[in-house]
Amino acid sequence: MDAVSAPDRQLIDMIAARQQALGDYLRGARPRGNRLAVTGIVCSGASAAFTAGPAFGGPGFAQTATELLNLPQTSVVWQVLCLLALIVSVITTVTINLATSQQLSSRVAAAETCSAELDGLRTLLDFGQIPVGDAARLYHGYISKIGFLPIR
Repeated sequence: MDAVSAPDRQLIDMIAARQQALGDYLRGARPRGNRLAVTGIVCSGASAAFTAGPAFGGPGFAQTATELLNLPQTSVVWQVLCLLALIVSVITTVTINLATSQQLSSRVAAAETCSAELDGLRTLLDFGQIPVGDAARLYHGYISKIGFLPIR
């Protein structure tokens, strides 16, 4: 393999820096997206669970829960369950809206795609299979898809 030219080396260094930034982004964004998704799913299920007893059991459910918990009134059961359902519904709404507003899933997909494209481009450059001008045009096309990532 021939010595790497200065323009090739410069582009390889730019690719390496961009891949580092992509890796850093993905290490933070993937878990954040997963946490938001799991939180939304769990809270949505909890909201349904808190309303299922009263919905299916009606007054009999409230009376049984009141007796089991030794509460003074059945209204306490309804109030607590409604409050819990409200709280987890708000949490669900907030987490889903956070994930949507931050466009996490599409940004993670774009970052993963760009990283794979840059890997391929780096391989082509490393083995001298592409002229540096063509590689620079491809590089520009690839990174234009990840404009949401700051340039270091």
